[in-house]
Amino acid sequence: MGYGVIGNTSDSGSFVLGSSPGTPALTVRLLVWLFCFNGVMRKLERDEAELYFELIPKAQAEVLLDLRDRLVKLAKVEEDLIISYQLPTIRVEGKNFLAFAAWKDFYSIYLLSGRLGEFIADELTQGDLDKSTLRFAWNERVTDKTLKLLIKAKKEELAAKAR
Repeated sequence: MGYGVIGNTSDSGSFVLGSSPGTPALTVRLLVWLFCFNGVMRKLERDEAELYFELIPKAQAEVLLDLRDRLVKLAKVEEDLIISYQLPTIRVEGKNFLAFAAWKDFYSIYLLSGRLGEFIADELTQGDLDKSTLRFAWNERVTDKTLKLLIKAKKEELAAKAR
């Protein structure tokens, strides 16, 4: 007899874990994923950014780790990754730069600025922009062109705020 989810998981985001005949055993990763995406996992602390990638499915983690590495490389900054508002967030010179997250059907890059989305909208050639959030299907790799656009716009915004 395996363990599985019993009951409706869509009502309050909670579920009962128990055994049921014919239910395949859940792996630890899947169990953690269910907790993470149903909002019942404990809050991640600021210094637990790497743990975020361990708590999501491996294929999704690989996409986000590649995104993180490319953002750091293209921005030509030291990697400084924290959890801010429960999102992995890249910091540059002590300021939150860009954040990103895994969702069931897509992943997102958070611009962390309402105006930045408006500023780049005309030049953006991929992703689904909604105010300050860019969404991408899991099978869509963010191009370097898009990342460079985001980085340039964000650096300009931070420089203007510093003046």
